[in-house]
Amino acid sequence: MKFGLPFLSLLHLTTTSPTLPHTPAGTQFAQWLSAFNSGNATLLAIYHNSSFPYSAASADVATPESELLLARGTGGFALRRLEESHELSLSVLLQEQHSPQFASVNIHVVATPPHVVESFEIHPTDTPDEFLTPEEREARRMSAEKREAVLEDLSQCLETWYISPGLAARMVATLRQKQEEGAYDNFTYAPDFARVLTKDMCAVSHDLHLRIIFGRHPESGDPPPSKDKILEMLRAMRFGFGRSEWLDGGIAVLPILGFVPSDLPEAKDAISEIMAEVADAAALVLDLRKNGGGHPATVSWVSGFLFGDEKVHLNDIYCPHDNRTEEYWTQPPAPETRFGLHKPLYVLVSNTTISGGEELPYDLQALGRATIVGETTAGAANLPRACEIDKWWVGLVPSAYAINPVTGRNWEAVGVEPDVKVMAGKALKEAVRRAREELGLPPEGGENEKGAEGHKLTQRPLDEKQHVLGET
Repeated sequence: MKFGLPFLSLLHLTTTSPTLPHTPAGTQFAQWLSAFNSGNATLLAIYHNSSFPYSAASADVATPESELLLARGTGGFALRRLEESHELSLSVLLQEQHSPQFASVNIHVVATPPHVVESFEIHPTDTPDEFLTPEEREARRMSAEKREAVLEDLSQCLETWYISPGLAARMVATLRQKQEEGAYDNFTYAPDFARVLTKDMCAVSHDLHLRIIFGRHPESGDPPPSKDKILEMLRAMRFGFGRSEWLDGGIAVLPILGFVPSDLPEAKDAISEIMAEVADAAALVLDLRKNGGGHPATVSWVSGFLFGDEKVHLNDIYCPHDNRTEEYWTQPPAPETRFGLHKPLYVLVSNTTISGGEELPYDLQALGRATIVGETTAGAANLPRACEIDKWWVGLVPSAYAINPVTGRNWEAVGVEPDVKVMAGKALKEAVRRAREELGLPPEGGENEKGAEGHKLTQRPLDEKQHVLGET
């Protein structure tokens, strides 16, 4: 589960932070929190190398890139409450510095010094009642009248905007039937009511983009974030990319965690520089196993580095509400910055690769440009719009969907079927094996310095324009 709902309002809490216990678990957590809150990649790397293997972490902090993204996006965490404490384990409640979002953390350390972290789970959680304002506390209380009002407005959103009128009618009928049967009578807490409504809608539609969310969102008069603020956030995310690694034989591995908006020239320039880093690779492995989706236009921009001089029709987005189709084509960048059309290209996927993260492998597979390796992806090809119900409730209702110009279909509900099916954790090894074979290289061997998943590393090219990427 990902952190951060952008429409939540900022709380100003005066609660003093509790004191962490002087136990092995408490000490390790304090060291992690200090490194995390620094937002400094070097300090985090030093801490993890000595005390906290990333393999022990849950998804939100399971890689250096995702952890740094979370650190800079949240502004760090403040300790709000100790939940449970033992010598080798600790459970705490945290709050983001930049928003009212709370998180629960459970940490376990090994029994012998230096008490390395054995497991670390961090997940978003509802705001405890004690930290709510009176207005927020009242908004969370659900009466029969409130439930009826939310259901009525949600039904209208579905009937007006959902891409399939037939499915919309079935979802509305299901919700109404459950209401009449009393299935919602005991849901007196708004976040719980939102979760059960989402569950019941998805049981009918199987649409992973469809949901209803409770939480205050911006007032209509609130100014949008400035260009500088947007770029600050994008730089903190490294524009959705991990750092490239170069393996023996000239094989480059480039993680892409998400496709951020690229409408700002500075964002497009930064993405171009990252893609240009791997232009000279003999073979390229794009790692989308942890990709959470993003913008179709950015998928198209990235794809331009994987083809030749001619524009390629990748994808269409169709909006049935106004019978409108938006086409997406590659925009070929300068030849010297492109990986190009004819070299081996592999794309790694997992069962959590979703949305825009699925579009890139689907498009490349349909065009015969890449070999897809890993697990069948999540299956989410519809595009949602925000349907405001009131200042506390918003529905995310898919109102458009992808149509691939080659297949005439998309990956909704079925996912992207890989060309080579292996467990996600073995996908990189398999892709590198195949790339070496395709390049005519001998099988890997030796015990040189190892990089991603144990493969031999060669020297990684230096970033020559870090002023654009904003790296530290």
